[in-house]
Amino acid sequence: MSSCQIDTAALAGKKVAGIYSLERLLGSGSFGAVYEGLDTSTKKKVAVKLEQIGKNVPKMLIEEARVMKQLSDGGDEVKF
Repeated sequence: MSSCQIDTAALAGKKVAGIYSLERLLGSGSFGAVYEGLDTSTKKKVAVKLEQIGKNVPKMLIEEARVMKQLSDGGDEVKF
């Protein structure tokens, strides 16, 4: 078990939201884990971040997605 309390080993090979296939763990920390994945509908590589649930997490995730979208070059989608 990683420091983020997510069973990272058990998630490899699983699907998230029905379309994101988790391929391998890229890293983990106190908030959650980031996986290399595949969007099975577009066949594009994606990063999937799984976070623990807490009362402030939804607000933080929305802010993080907003910042990532601003930093992107416009060629990649940021979904949340």
